[in-house]
Amino acid sequence: GFSLFSKEVSYNVSHWETAGDLDGDQAYQDFLPAIMASENDCEYYRTMQRFCALLKDGHTNVYLPEGLLEKYVGRVPLRVRELEHRAIVTNMDVSLAEDIPAGSEILEVDGQPVAEMVEKEIIPMISTSAPHIYWDMAVASRKSAGVGILFGEKGSTARLKIRRPEGEVILVNVARDQYERDVEWAEEVAKAPLIESRRLEGGIAYVALNSFSDVEIVEAFREKLPWLAGAKGILLDLRRNSGGSSLNASAIVGHFTDEPFRGAAWRTPVNYGVYRAWGMYADSIEELEEYRDFYHGHVYHREEADELEPSKGTTLAVPTVVLIGRQTASAAEDFLVMADELEAFTYLGEPTFGSTGQPLMMELPGGGSARISTKRDFYPDGREFIGRGVQPDIEVKPTVEAFLNDRDEALERAIAELKKKAAELGLSDSAVSVFQE
Repeated sequence: GFSLFSKEVSYNVSHWETAGDLDGDQAYQDFLPAIMASENDCEYYRTMQRFCALLKDGHTNVYLPEGLLEKYVGRVPLRVRELEHRAIVTNMDVSLAEDIPAGSEILEVDGQPVAEMVEKEIIPMISTSAPHIYWDMAVASRKSAGVGILFGEKGSTARLKIRRPEGEVILVNVARDQYERDVEWAEEVAKAPLIESRRLEGGIAYVALNSFSDVEIVEAFREKLPWLAGAKGILLDLRRNSGGSSLNASAIVGHFTDEPFRGAAWRTPVNYGVYRAWGMYADSIEELEEYRDFYHGHVYHREEADELEPSKGTTLAVPTVVLIGRQTASAAEDFLVMADELEAFTYLGEPTFGSTGQPLMMELPGGGSARISTKRDFYPDGREFIGRGVQPDIEVKPTVEAFLNDRDEALERAIAELKKKAAELGLSDSAVSVFQE
C-alpha cells in the first residue's frame, strides 16, 4: 500500500512546489523501515499520513479504514475552535459544562503547552500547504483528519490546564472516551442544512450555501431567485462550504451575470515514457535537450480558463457580499475564482482553505484509502490561491472577544457594507417590495 501510494504520487501530484525541496524517492526510502516495523494497522496508517504530510497539499490525503481510529485512539468530548492562535472551547459533554464552560481556553494537555504540542507533534501529520490551516485542524481535532490536541491513546485520561472565561486557571482530568459512549452535548449539534435563507435589516437577503456536493443546491437556490431579485443587497455565506462539484458552483455564479465568465486555469502532470528515455541523454546529445525535463519529471500540460455561459433565467444584479473563511474549500473556492471578475461581488472574512483540484482516488490494504491531487488550479490570469487561500477584499478575522459576546463580526461588517453600497446606488425601499412581501 505504501509503495502504491508513493508510485502514484511520483507520477501524478501536480503540486510539487508546495513540497519545497522534497526528494520523493529519498523520503520513500526513509519511511520504508518505519512502515515495515509497524506493530498494527493504526501505526501503519499514521506513518503513511506523516509521509503524505510532506507533500503539503490539502487534496492529497491518506484516510484510515472505517472504525480503525476508534479502535486505538480516544478523544476528549469537547468541541474546540482556534481563535487568535488559541484553543477555545465551544461545546462540551454536559458532565464537563461546569468545569469547562464555553469560552474556556485549553492551555496545556498532559503538561505540554498547546502551542508546543501543535508545532512538534500535530503539524507533521497534517496535509495542507496553507499555513493558516495547520492550527485550525490541529485544534479542532476533527475525526476525518484523525489528529489534534484532543486525541490520545484509547482508554487514557487527558490532564488539561484550562483558563476559564473569567480568568481562573484550573486543572481538569478528562477521559478520552468520546468514541466509547453517547456524548450529550451541552449545546445541540445540528447538521447544517444544504441552504439557509432569511431576510436581514435594510432589505438585505442572507443565503448560506453550505455545500456544493449535491445538485439539489442549484435547484434550491433557483427557487429563491424571485425573492432575491427584490433585495437591496445579497449576503452569500460560504464559510461552512467545504466544496463538492464545481459544476454546481458555476450554475449558481451564472445567475449573477448576463455575460460569459471564466473558470480556473489549470495544469496536470504529463508522463511520456519515450521522452523520458530520450531525456536521459540530454547532457550529451544536444538534439535531445528538449526532453531533459521529462527525464527529471514534473512536466505539465496547461489549460487556459474555460469561458462559461451565464445561467438561464433570473439575473441578480444587486450588490453582493460573500462571507468566506478557512472552511471555504475546494469547489467553494472554484466558485470564488469564477466570481472574481464580477464587479458586484465583495469577499469578506478570512482567507479560504487554499486547496482544490481533481483527486485521483485509490484503495489501500485493510480498507483504507488515499487521494492525490492531479490538477493545480489558478486564477484565469495566473494568480495563485493554492497554499494561501482566496484572499478577502475586506479581512475580518473572528476573535475570542466576539465569541464570548456571541457576536458574528464578519456578518455585522457585511451588513454595514451592503447598506453602504445600496445607499451609494440609490436603491429605494420601493425597489424591494417583492422582497419585503
